[in-house]
Amino acid sequence: MKNPVADLLKNEFSERKLKNKKYSLRAFSRDLKISPSFLSDILGSRKKISLDKALEITQSMGWSWRETQIFFQTAQLGNVKSGRAKKFLKSELRKTEMFYGQFQKLKPRQFFPISDWYYVALMELTEIPGFCDEPTWVAKRLGIEVKQAEIALSQLKDAKLMQKNDQGLWVKSKNSTVQDTPSAEIRKFHRQHLANAAEAIEKQEFSKRHFSGVTMAIDTDKLPEAVELIREFRSRMNALLESGNKKNVYHLAIQLFQLDHSLRNSKD
Repeated sequence: MKNPVADLLKNEFSERKLKNKKYSLRAFSRDLKISPSFLSDILGSRKKISLDKALEITQSMGWSWRETQIFFQTAQLGNVKSGRAKKFLKSELRKTEMFYGQFQKLKPRQFFPISDWYYVALMELTEIPGFCDEPTWVAKRLGIEVKQAEIALSQLKDAKLMQKNDQGLWVKSKNSTVQDTPSAEIRKFHRQHLANAAEAIEKQEFSKRHFSGVTMAIDTDKLPEAVELIREFRSRMNALLESGNKKNVYHLAIQLFQLDHSLRNSKD
């Protein structure tokens, strides 16, 4: 009987193999902290992974929260026999995959042509009933120049980030994210949205916006864990707000940055 964990491990091994052609199954078993024979049995669907072992593997591999959740839930699914339990776990796994699997990762070179804030906002506008791909309509809706809207529409269509569906309506191809790497384009994108946020504080009704923050002295060793929690929160908030009757395009910004004097001595 097929073990659903096997496919996840095969995919992980393939990705590591692409990065290092000399990477072997023996090296993979070492990183997983299991014996080569046990790994062979798992990949061949001859054995299952206990939940304790699944937890050990996720901890030893240093996976993201997304990868950890999907692997552990998949291991749970492979260990239950009850039909009702299987149905429930499949439903939970689909929810997790929905939270995390709906983003396409854009490389910095792909993000460069669309790094102005209104490109992503334009893609989101396609989700609003009554969307029109006329530059004048887009310009009025987003408060930008008609020429900017015209160029943005053209580039998004050429890059297939906007496409027509079977009903002939324009839709975004997928939610997009960009790799966490230092980049002038990414910095520009965030600066523009900080300016948009400053304008929103002054001009938007209180009931239509939310700004809050907390200042704290922190243990910087925990920053990687904090970033992962922020990603988890973003994904869940995205899933929540994109469900239901879409009426407007919003931008969620979460800022976590250093305030003390050494900030002035650092630069990407």
